[in-house]
Amino acid sequence: MVIKQDFIKTGLFWLILALALWVRLHFVFQVDTPLKSDMASFHQRGVALLEQGSFSTGDDSRSLGASTYRPPLYPLFLAGVYKIAGPNPRAAYVAQVVLGLLLLMGMYQLALRVTPASLKSPVALTAMAAGAVYPPLIAYCGILLSEMLFITLLVWAVWFLLQPDKHKGWGWLTGLFWGLAALTRPITLPLFLGVLVILWLYRQLKPRQALQVVAIFFLTLSPWILRNYAEFHEWVLVDNSSGINLVAGNNDDGKGDYTRSYVNSWMYQDALANSRNIVDFDRRLIANNNRWIQTHPLRYAQLFFKRLGYYFVSEHEFYFQDYHWNRIPWHKTPINLTFRMVWQVLALLTLVACLMVRYPMGVCLGFAGFFFYIFPAIALYYTRYRHPAIPFVFILGALGFWALWQFLQARLQPATGTVTLSELAD
Repeated sequence: MVIKQDFIKTGLFWLILALALWVRLHFVFQVDTPLKSDMASFHQRGVALLEQGSFSTGDDSRSLGASTYRPPLYPLFLAGVYKIAGPNPRAAYVAQVVLGLLLLMGMYQLALRVTPASLKSPVALTAMAAGAVYPPLIAYCGILLSEMLFITLLVWAVWFLLQPDKHKGWGWLTGLFWGLAALTRPITLPLFLGVLVILWLYRQLKPRQALQVVAIFFLTLSPWILRNYAEFHEWVLVDNSSGINLVAGNNDDGKGDYTRSYVNSWMYQDALANSRNIVDFDRRLIANNNRWIQTHPLRYAQLFFKRLGYYFVSEHEFYFQDYHWNRIPWHKTPINLTFRMVWQVLALLTLVACLMVRYPMGVCLGFAGFFFYIFPAIALYYTRYRHPAIPFVFILGALGFWALWQFLQARLQPATGTVTLSELAD
């Protein structure tokens, strides 16, 4: 009986993975996604890195083509793909399909890690299936943006960090994956420190272990940091795009999301006129925006909470029309919103339960997920900044759903053994 159950579970795992592969390949081979805005920038950087060995796409070191305006890992990824297949974006899309499958496998392994024995397979398979059909996790395979690389690295980084028995190479692998995620999106740094603090508070991580992971994390970043110092004679941790994000979302004409009107603001014009390079430009933008926030605290608070609401409930997807999301048959915006809202509610309720029973793994997942709703709201609302939360939301929601299902079964059939959320803390 046990062998039969294991066979079914294994079969479901491979079936979900096969269906996810077919859906993603079907999507990326039929779309002809236009390269513009951020997509064009990443493509140009990948080509420049391959042909010229440069991370820059412009001669003006203060311009947005400067070598530290974008984090380096995604251009490196594109350059690697282009070296094998030529500067063909569709080849990058196929490579991102592979990343999408690795992401689903990471979700499966992470769900197994944080779930009690009797619920492991149902929770892991449910979370994996949700990720396999969720439209943005399909569509971003066919868009030249860093989403698939970043989310895949992040899920595996969390999985490494939550290992119960720290093996010999644990610190190196954990710090490496978190460092690579940060080199893809610098927003990783506050998330990384937050998860470490949670694990330390719950006594799941010894100070020596935390220091080891932090040391390897910064060691992974160090070649890029030293390279930036050699070029600019100033310390740049990862990139210089924070100022643009802040000013774009917080200005006199700000509506909460990204608008081009920020280029006419005094904050942008002052930085443009008085900065000598991209590093100084970014620093001045941040300083000017801090002045704006101090002068307009109520307006900033209004924009922050407006953006926060958008991240939770907005059904608008910026790339829906131009990037062929309609080629995914079940991507209808209201359906997508309802699907996400159900999972968000399940995840929030499960997070509350994990906080009540002091279950550190669930708290870490909740922090990692809802971090990507709250932290980006500081700057601006941009749909794709929400998507790294989704794998953690699916896992936490699946955990809550199956724990509730077992609880109801136990009520209806008292003789049946069950595991409740209160037992997670044991």
